[in-house]
Amino acid sequence: MGQRNLQRLIVADSGEVTQLTSLVTGVTLHTHHGKITTVAATTAAAAEEEFVVTNDAVGADSVVVACVATYGGSGTPIVEVSKVAKGSFTVLVANLHASAALDALMTINYLVLGAVR
Repeated sequence: MGQRNLQRLIVADSGEVTQLTSLVTGVTLHTHHGKITTVAATTAAAAEEEFVVTNDAVGADSVVVACVATYGGSGTPIVEVSKVAKGSFTVLVANLHASAALDALMTINYLVLGAVR
């Protein structure tokens, strides 16, 4: 896939979803590129939490990347995709700070690479 085709895919096939209830509550968004707005995180210092993203654009062999786009609170959040399966992926949210808990919402961007099989 050339760069021009990838740019069209990202623009044409994107979406947004807002998480409800808690940081471990799953979300559903069926796009190759998207933004997830979490609830206000309360992850303790040096702790981790995970949630599942249901997404029919994800294949068993897809590569999914994620990053923190915005966060304005205490603590030091990072995200990674910890599991990929056909129809879903799991986002791990970790707080790297040694003493401060996470205390604000964050936006997470993701990109799915690879075709559904």
